[in-house]
Amino acid sequence: MPAAGPRRQTFRGKPPRHVPRILKPRRAGQPTPVAERLSPRQRAAHSPPGGAPPFPPRAAPGGRDAEKGLKPMAQNPHPVVFVGAGPGDPDLITVAGRKALEEADLIVTAGSLVNPEILACRKESCSVEDSAPLDLGQITKLLADGWRGGLRVVRLHTGDPSLYGAVREQFDVLEKEGVPYRVVPGVTAAMAAAAQIGLEYTLPEVTQTLILTRIQGRTPMPPGEDLESLCSHRASIALYLSAAEGEEVSRILSAAYGPDSPVALLYRATWPDSREVWATAGTLKAALDAEKLDRHTIMLCGPAVAALKNGTDAPKSKLYDAGFSHGYRAGKP
Repeated sequence: MPAAGPRRQTFRGKPPRHVPRILKPRRAGQPTPVAERLSPRQRAAHSPPGGAPPFPPRAAPGGRDAEKGLKPMAQNPHPVVFVGAGPGDPDLITVAGRKALEEADLIVTAGSLVNPEILACRKESCSVEDSAPLDLGQITKLLADGWRGGLRVVRLHTGDPSLYGAVREQFDVLEKEGVPYRVVPGVTAAMAAAAQIGLEYTLPEVTQTLILTRIQGRTPMPPGEDLESLCSHRASIALYLSAAEGEEVSRILSAAYGPDSPVALLYRATWPDSREVWATAGTLKAALDAEKLDRHTIMLCGPAVAALKNGTDAPKSKLYDAGFSHGYRAGKP
């Protein structure tokens, strides 16, 4: 009889809702960290085969000590971990992301955007720093100094770090400093918003493309990526960081999709105070003003959004068609 594998650990109910105080490091030492209370069998059940991290670290190219010909210092075996916190709901962080928070000694969090309840799983001795008032140099110094001090360091970003996360510039500094890092992805707002309203962005023969973008503000758009050009494809579109430019967005969406095309406005999707507002491309500015939405709002438009709002049927996919064969199912003759 084959040996039984590790039992899956299940968690009942929601995580504790204690909200930690940011920028107030806790005293080290008292309760044993959660990771140390797990038995070897439980740890094995929550670790990838071979004990390797699910997302391997990027190797640092030597750093400034190597450039100066100095003997490298003893290496911290734990890379800085960039974690996507997800859209807001603490339950929507990934298992890998939660594990990184549970094991962290220092968390540098985007405090103005990340739900502080996500930090409730951290150990008592973990320090938390809010990056909202800090510039790039101050943020990366915290990360590098913590890593050099032998700490497990987590950089906690809202949503997914790869989308409007300004992480490339942080990676560049860490690589120059010889500090390794790895990334744990997160759920971005566009996916959370679609789940909240029951939207499928890609409908057969209606639209098969989703564009994630923003309108030009203080950050200029590269050539060819202006909103008019992107909307000309008439695909599904999710607009980040654009609610403050409602008049211009309304003009562009009206020209591309028609003034009566539905637009879904999701304010702080998945947060307890989330709001779902429906408008049209033509009434978008009035709806934003009436609801006082100028930030933390994602706007969804396009044929799939219109089909959802208007109750329009789309052609069925081939994926589940009984007469369609593929590698796992034979179709009807």
